[in-house]
Amino acid sequence: MRTFVLALLCATALPIAAARAAGATHERDEIERLEHLWLSAAQAHDRATLERILADDFVDVSANGTFRSKADALAGGNTPPGSTQTLRELRVRIYGDCAIANGINVVHSDIQGWTVEVPFTDVFVRRAGRWRAVSAQETARHDAASTAMR
Repeated sequence: MRTFVLALLCATALPIAAARAAGATHERDEIERLEHLWLSAAQAHDRATLERILADDFVDVSANGTFRSKADALAGGNTPPGSTQTLRELRVRIYGDCAIANGINVVHSDIQGWTVEVPFTDVFVRRAGRWRAVSAQETARHDAASTAMR
């Protein structure tokens, strides 16, 4: 009887665990998609898309240490003209209705001849069934050729 109960518990628990794992994977994929969309929208100055991604109470601590609100982020990008940006080492962790994304935004300018790696942490909260960015923080890592950006 004891073996039967254990088998029944395992048979019930495994599908639940598998469903949770699949849900977490879907949520991580959604946050990764939002990260790439956010980067594209910032580069294109796509205010409407940024409006949808950033929560009204969004706060950013920029690489130079200044605090920016959602309104500040929407008012203008900090992307140098003629530069490209690529996300690397993107990692997403889900904690219920909170998600934390860490990665490196590699900003490169062929025109000015520099590359800057910008490690970041973004925090998302699920509100009314939608993920919204509520906080961000960046830290610039400059290489020797990028001193002009400082």
